Amino acid sequence: MADGTKLIGGTLAALRHTLAELDAGVCAVDENCVIVAVSPRAEDLLARPAAELVGEDPHDLLHRAPDGAVTLRSKCRLLHAFLSRRTAHGTREWFARGDGTVVPVAWLAAPYRLDGGAVGAVVLFRENEPAAVPPPPAPGPGPGARPDPGPGRRAVPPPAGPAARAPGQVGTDLADRLTLVAEVTAVASAR
Repeated sequence: MADGTKLIGGTLAALRHTLAELDAGVCAVDENCVIVAVSPRAEDLLARPAAELVGEDPHDLLHRAPDGAVTLRSKCRLLHAFLSRRTAHGTREWFARGDGTVVPVAWLAAPYRLDGGAVGAVVLFRENEPAAVPPPPAPGPGPGARPDPGPGRRAVPPPAGPAARAPGQVGTDLADRLTLVAEVTAVASAR
């Protein structure tokens, strides 16, 4: 342990375990705002495997308005937090899922330093309580009507134009785990 190898190896193993067990999705983006890693819970919440997420721009792929429309990059609070390299949070955002629905989310974004000094960000998010968001509109009758996506979720209309791409409250426990993630990241990036 004199060289720090066991500490780092054990810490990284603990970090992987923590990310896998968090009751929140975790998404890491690099300095170009491209997804570089996701947690298993993120895959579940977004109904997408990691292979469909990694390498993508999270705003273009995920961020939506409540009706499923693509949100403007200029109005995106998550993107603003990333570009300003500040910790920020929100409680009334919507992410597109791989199953064609949108899910209301609460999120917390925090910057981290990558090797070489570049800055990325980690976003923790969870499904917002259905009571915290307005009820979804009733599905319309007739052909082409989409099935009810479930409580607190809304059907996503098919994207059009250039956006057509294939596929808050943070609890104390989550805040404690985020603190652990930040501390581990600081130790790992100092090596």
